[in-house]
Amino acid sequence: MQKNMKRLANMMRYRRAHNSVGERVFIKKFILPYNPTVFRDPLTQDILAFVVDVADVNNVVPPMLRSCHVDTVHTVEDSNKDYMQTVLYDDECGLFYKDDGKPLGADDAAGVWLLMEMIDAGVPGSYIFHRGEERGGIGSGGMADHHAAWLSGFKYAVAFDRRGDTSIITEQSGGVCASNEFALAFGDLINGYKPDYLDLRPDPTGIFTDTANYRRIIPECTNISVGYDSEHTASEMLDAVFLSTLRDAVVGVFKDSTTITSLPVKRDPHARDPEYDWSGYGRYEVASGIDYDDLYDKRYSKRGHRVRAPQSAEDIVGMRFQELVEWVESDDAANVADILTMLAEDLVYNTHTIN
Repeated sequence: MQKNMKRLANMMRYRRAHNSVGERVFIKKFILPYNPTVFRDPLTQDILAFVVDVADVNNVVPPMLRSCHVDTVHTVEDSNKDYMQTVLYDDECGLFYKDDGKPLGADDAAGVWLLMEMIDAGVPGSYIFHRGEERGGIGSGGMADHHAAWLSGFKYAVAFDRRGDTSIITEQSGGVCASNEFALAFGDLINGYKPDYLDLRPDPTGIFTDTANYRRIIPECTNISVGYDSEHTASEMLDAVFLSTLRDAVVGVFKDSTTITSLPVKRDPHARDPEYDWSGYGRYEVASGIDYDDLYDKRYSKRGHRVRAPQSAEDIVGMRFQELVEWVESDDAANVADILTMLAEDLVYNTHTIN
């Protein structure tokens, strides 16, 4: 295992539910040595986020905010009483995993590690370590409420908190967060650095991460795949080979701050979200470079409109957030309850099978 991977493995040993002992120890060990600026809720004085600025050769901090979150979905009880856990690594496959029936915490240790790697390499920009993402975006929500003026100085907010290895999220929390032009340009830069290994592309199926709370303030907000899968479950794992490759690419590409400022800024954060015609359900040609803004920006009347009900967890993951909302609103409550019950039974069965 490479030296920098050992730091990542050490990070994942901490169960760190929001406001837990594990979270506090983790922050003290990994975040505070960077002497970050601390942002607080002015009413409660609760810490919302930690920010580290890295200037370029001209002593300028370019307008890109890179984002992650320090908390995990572990219980507060586990994160207080016994916040250390055993993390396993398969050297042959390059995978981190666990076998104790509880989540790994790569969501979002992978993002925290990646931001620290960029800071250590001197990649210019601002780096924000949010608190409470897994509790509804507490830190980023507070930042948007109380520190919007500071946030408005950024053109880009790039989270590293997405499952898999292909996503550049363009929609999350029910609306557009990044333009297709930005996503394609960002993907071209990263993929071009390691064309045989990386294939990041625009993905409109985001759900939520902290940058969703900034989409009404910052023009281009996204979330980038960092290699974990089955997050929040006992079968969570992290592809360390992909993450290490991504690390090399983001450091190599963005070490020159002019690369950052060359990225397009096309989305108006104050513009009303388009309403999509879901008759084209499933046609995500954006993956091949077709502009979905043109394909799906079709006004429609909701009268008589009915979204096709998902039949599996895979169907739900493949749906846009707004489509899920419209399905729940339009379908019979008993049908929605049936699907939720099925998903819960699958989760329990799979958890028991793994253990």
